[in-house]
Amino acid sequence: MIIEKVMNAPSPRTALAAFADGTGPFLLESAERNGGFGRFSFAGVDPFLTLATRGRGIEVHQAGEKRVHEGDPWEEIRRRLSRFQGQAGTDGRDIPTPFPAGAVGFFSYDLCRQLERIGERARDDLDLPDVCLSFHDAVVTWDHESGETWVASTGFPLDGPAGRRRAMKRARDLARRLESARQEEPSIPGLSNSLLSTFSRQEYVEAVARAKDLIAAGDMFQVNLSQRFSMPTTESGRAIYNRLAVTNPAAFAAYFPTPCGAEVVSASPERFLRISGSRMETSPIKGTRPRGATPAEDRHLAEELKGSEKDRAELTMIVDLMRNDLGRVARFGSVRVAEFPALTSHATVHHLHGTVVARLAEGKDVVDVLRASFPGGSITGAPKVRAMEVIEDVEPVRRGVYTGSIGYLSCSGEVDLNIAIRTILVKNGQASFSVGGGIVADSDPEKEYEETLHKGRGIGAALGLQL
Repeated sequence: MIIEKVMNAPSPRTALAAFADGTGPFLLESAERNGGFGRFSFAGVDPFLTLATRGRGIEVHQAGEKRVHEGDPWEEIRRRLSRFQGQAGTDGRDIPTPFPAGAVGFFSYDLCRQLERIGERARDDLDLPDVCLSFHDAVVTWDHESGETWVASTGFPLDGPAGRRRAMKRARDLARRLESARQEEPSIPGLSNSLLSTFSRQEYVEAVARAKDLIAAGDMFQVNLSQRFSMPTTESGRAIYNRLAVTNPAAFAAYFPTPCGAEVVSASPERFLRISGSRMETSPIKGTRPRGATPAEDRHLAEELKGSEKDRAELTMIVDLMRNDLGRVARFGSVRVAEFPALTSHATVHHLHGTVVARLAEGKDVVDVLRASFPGGSITGAPKVRAMEVIEDVEPVRRGVYTGSIGYLSCSGEVDLNIAIRTILVKNGQASFSVGGGIVADSDPEKEYEETLHKGRGIGAALGLQL
């Protein structure tokens, strides 16, 4: 593995612009550093392999060719990661980045159908893979704590002297592109009055009321319901990302293009899963208030959220759910709540979150953790399977990437994945994004609708919308 420090490195977004002429440029950006989150940003281009799965169908894009076969998507991911980690691992070296190389991409919410029997009633109008991962042998890392930038390159899939030559060539190529990068100013979005939603206001209010009836009947304790907005666009996802990172900065922001022509743009503030060594961590969010128009109003809204029994009860349920999920793959007695409740304030909203940590059991890996905990409980409800069944019944379309996860699986064994909220999909001249909230027994249907608009305003601003 070749690791080189980059002097006078451009910003992550500027680097993404420099990579735009390549294949599959990605960016995982800590556009906001808040509450201990968001130390690193990562970028790369020209993956040597991209893996996309749908049901048991598996597509492998490599060297300009596409190969299709059937199999267990989880085992395919495990096999690819194991080979990469075995050949391109760090050999016990102390390296300055948790993600020197590896897989980056998304796990769609709809992957849950590979884990649980929840039915298939919602329309699949987005036509996306369940999983899309691009494997990169070279990655740029920005350490926002130290102010340093690094290029790491493994030479994979080659090894030996040929691999080292490839690693050196790839590192030099990325460094050259960084040196030639030029900053781009975010463009001004065109205004649109063609916004469509999967629900009218009244339909969403009625859906919340229906969910409350099921909760009152003892069917479940909580369910997350969402609506999707869509509008025509002539812009690239990268242009939209550049604005979104300004209007709605987030610790787990991402830009990722897919082989099917879709671009994923995310400004998520929520971590789903981090694995470092044997340590696992999840930080579910529950509870939202808009930012105030004045400092006094802003403080009032933050204090109101911290003192809300309803929001604290919601967070308690989801923290307990995530404790149980991690407990399925954790060492006995290692699961604990490290932080509860904590307030984080973002550009457009305040949130409450909790943090659960655990130690990974011997013989378990990231695939086992994902199978035990995906999708994140904060965006399903509790009990999880029943909540997902209700989501399938009530929401008219499949969620796609929304409320799945975006992030990386490193050749070093480290993993960091977000919950894909505040996420825009750009495909076939359409930009779409979903917003939702947790419904409990004492939810007010009208207020729940308004909360979805609060959450959507930062996204809407990047698209030229006023929600």
